[in-house]
Amino acid sequence: MMIHGIALLFFASSLVVKQDQAPLRKGCEARDELVAALPKGAPIEIRFAMSGATETCYKVSTTVEGKPLQGYLPASALAGLEEFEKARQSAPSVSSASPASQPALAPPPVNGPPNHPLVRASALLEQHQPRAALDVVEKAMRVTGRDYQYLVLAGICAYQSDEPRKALDYLKEAEQLNPDRAVGQMIARLEKEVAGDRSGDRLLGNRFLLRYEGGVLDTDVARSMVTILEEEYRRISSELGCRSEDRIVTVVQSRQSYRASTDAAEWSGGQFDGKIRIPVSETKSISPETRKVFAHEIVHACLASMGRWPSWLHEGLAQKLSGDSLRPAQRTMLRAAIKQGTLPKLENMSQNWSRMSSMHAAIAYAYALSAVELLMEQYQAYGIQNILRNPERLPQITAQLDKMLIQ
Repeated sequence: MMIHGIALLFFASSLVVKQDQAPLRKGCEARDELVAALPKGAPIEIRFAMSGATETCYKVSTTVEGKPLQGYLPASALAGLEEFEKARQSAPSVSSASPASQPALAPPPVNGPPNHPLVRASALLEQHQPRAALDVVEKAMRVTGRDYQYLVLAGICAYQSDEPRKALDYLKEAEQLNPDRAVGQMIARLEKEVAGDRSGDRLLGNRFLLRYEGGVLDTDVARSMVTILEEEYRRISSELGCRSEDRIVTVVQSRQSYRASTDAAEWSGGQFDGKIRIPVSETKSISPETRKVFAHEIVHACLASMGRWPSWLHEGLAQKLSGDSLRPAQRTMLRAAIKQGTLPKLENMSQNWSRMSSMHAAIAYAYALSAVELLMEQYQAYGIQNILRNPERLPQITAQLDKMLIQ
């Protein structure tokens, strides 16, 4: 089944149930449990679409007699699909769940001489060398013992080194020594990831470690993915000027495992949280859309290796460098938002986008892309690499863009 990247809810207002007593089910098959029989004319909002054996099936939400419902409907049960598909195709897919998200736990602050193990390990983490940092911490613990700071730092290093089970063990041990809310949240996140992740097969490239589900992806396709990741990284790093000292972990999963092991929104087609995570449905080939999502998430990884950047810049550059350009439907949407006075300043677009509704995500992504297109136009002579090398200039640039965007 093919799952479309989603920025759809904004465009779905004209969709309604075509016939009376349409069966809303818990899945796409006729044998799946019935949720409700929907009346003709009930308004529908689409969450995502899947192409099944005979026709497209949509996960939808609706309200009947004041009761919110979710389930699956076939295309034949919906009226207004032609207009909906035109709108969908005119908007780029929303892919990243969280533009600048990092692991939920920050390294504990440490003070000491430069040769102190915790100081050296923290410096290596800052340089995006988690495996080297983990080696330093583990060697130190064999000498000094397993105290709280060492265990927390070891857990973070192990997580960023793609060893979630080891990270979970270290953090649970730290939690026993000193209960802490942030550590507890990271433990809960890791428990969900470990329980839902089925990707055990690995391939290594120069810049990437690809972990994938063997039953979901053919080995030859996985090898081709590593090649594509390397090609896209070379292209994007030449645009932005980033470098990676350690391999970027990329996890390719089935949609089911992706949803089970992450907190990604339903509309998410990928995310970067220190690792690139991509759900795929194709098993024998690589679609152009998957390559585009790889590029999108590599931009996030690239920017994260260079420092902390606002969400609008992350998402605007990720869209632009993965091949998107602002479409007429998006321009119309933004003009309407500007007229209504509902567009925030760019500097205020710093929240976690993964919790946005599809409608708000569609607007936010279009706004970010518009801002980056204007940035590249206005500062073409200065260059995006120079902006990224001189982050102190970004607030002034952002204020100038705000004035031009909301005129």
